[in-house]
Amino acid sequence: RAPYCMMGVCFECLVEIDGQGSTQACMTPVRDGMRISRQTGRRDTFQLNQCAFWHRLSSRVVQSPSRTVLETATQPALASLRRRLASAFYELLLLTALILVATFPFVGLTGGKITTGSRIALQIYLFLLCGAYFVWLWHRSGQTLPMKTWAIRLEAATGGLASCPRLWARYALAVLGTCLAGIGFWWALVDRDRQFLHDRLTGTRLISAKPPEMN
Repeated sequence: RAPYCMMGVCFECLVEIDGQGSTQACMTPVRDGMRISRQTGRRDTFQLNQCAFWHRLSSRVVQSPSRTVLETATQPALASLRRRLASAFYELLLLTALILVATFPFVGLTGGKITTGSRIALQIYLFLLCGAYFVWLWHRSGQTLPMKTWAIRLEAATGGLASCPRLWARYALAVLGTCLAGIGFWWALVDRDRQFLHDRLTGTRLISAKPPEMN
């Protein structure tokens, strides 16, 4: 369950808080005077669904004379640099496993013979495969598994999910920045918004996906 921890999806950390049962400990901010006790008996499914709904509600409906529009209650907060770096480290672990598994069929096709041509072909193959993995998830929901764990979402600087060409550009620049001694990530130390260089250049941003009261 560890990869899904702190996401509010496994319901393994249910406790009673101030007499309210079936409360997810990982999704509840700590405050002074809380009375917390172990959950006993069956979980309340209705209560769980209700808590999940309110935790994910980050916008409100506003009536206008012509139509009903969905207006964001507050501007999305940028994810902290600490959380972004932790997510990147977690991403590296999963990416290593993906590369190892993806290399096996390639080695089988080449008979295990390493030549200059096959080495270049393998690098191109892995670059495109990893790019497809990231772009598909970023374009689908704005989140990979590590980003969900650390409550981070990728979006365009103007709001909403970024387009595929922009995401491919972000991926390519991130790889380039990583190869250049990680300059794309070091840039965050001098950027006014603590943005990574590849986000600054492609017009994307990493925002906090936590409910406003938990940021």
